Amino acid sequence: PTQRGPQGYPPTVHMAAGILAATHNLTPDDALARLRAHSFRHNQPLLRTAAHVLDHHRLD
Repeated sequence: PTQRGPQGYPPTVHMAAGILAATHNLTPDDALARLRAHSFRHNQPLLRTAAHVLDHHRLD
């Protein structure tokens, strides 16, 4: 099982938010919000969005 990170998200989500924060000069909270919004807008699971960011270092 995946360990939960702060705020109840898996570490994968936090790593992806960190990449977005560094790439776009965002705060960690804003990067997480952007990740969640993208998932919602594209009707896909948050873990899938996070995996995409980890693989490609960007959101499409």
